[in-house]
Amino acid sequence: MNYLSMKQDTTTALKAVATYAVGTAIVVGAVTLGIAYGKYSSKLEKKPTMIIQPSIKLKNISVAVNERKEILIIDRNTGEYLTYEDSVGMVIFNMYAGRIYAAQSGK
Repeated sequence: MNYLSMKQDTTTALKAVATYAVGTAIVVGAVTLGIAYGKYSSKLEKKPTMIIQPSIKLKNISVAVNERKEILIIDRNTGEYLTYEDSVGMVIFNMYAGRIYAAQSGK
C-alpha cells in the first residue's frame, strides 16, 4: 500500500464520518429543541379569559387609565378588571366620558 492510496482511503473514511456526525448533530439538535420548547411552553402561565356581558351598566363598572395609557375596566362588584391597549382604551374612555358628560348635563 502506498502513501497516496492510504491518504485517499483516510479522506474517504473521514468524509463518511463527518457526514454521519453532521446528520446526527442535526437530529439530536432538533430533538433537543423540541423537548426544550415543550418544557418551556408548558411552564407558561395561561391566563383565564374573562367573559364580559354585552350589556354593561355604567353603575356596575369603573373606568381608569394607567400611566401607559392603557384603560382598565373594573367591575365594582367583584374587583376584577380588564386591561386594553392605549388606542382601544382611549376610544372606550372617550365613549364612557361622553356618556357621563351627557348624563350630567342633561342632554
